[in-house]
Amino acid sequence: MAGPGNLLEWNIRIFGPGSVLAEAQRWIREGRGADLMLVDMGPLGKALHSAHHLVSLRGPNTRSDPFQSIARIRVPTLILHGTAERLADPAVADGLKAAAAASPGAELHMIPGAGHALTERVNDILPILGRWLEALPR
Repeated sequence: MAGPGNLLEWNIRIFGPGSVLAEAQRWIREGRGADLMLVDMGPLGKALHSAHHLVSLRGPNTRSDPFQSIARIRVPTLILHGTAERLADPAVADGLKAAAAASPGAELHMIPGAGHALTERVNDILPILGRWLEALPR
């Protein structure tokens, strides 16, 4: 639901190439990888992350690439993304759907007016979720 895509690419798109990622990498080189950094999460505000954690999510060898992860899924997959999303580009949802080629019947639903948490549109999501669950093989 509302995946931001590859977090290295997201970090560069939102903050530029020399942002907090470079600072976290410097902290690791200095032996401060476990220290907490105040990280700007764009539209979500700020959060504390260790330099190691930040690099593991947003670094060039990220372990958090949903495009690679979703490509390995071999069960039905439902992708929900809000059209009012401010954190993740709605085009990411199309990329996730395309990458889910191994998932039988992968579905993408764009939820009009929903933001990142999708909570504004629960009444729109429940019928989609209900139909999707009912269609699952038993």
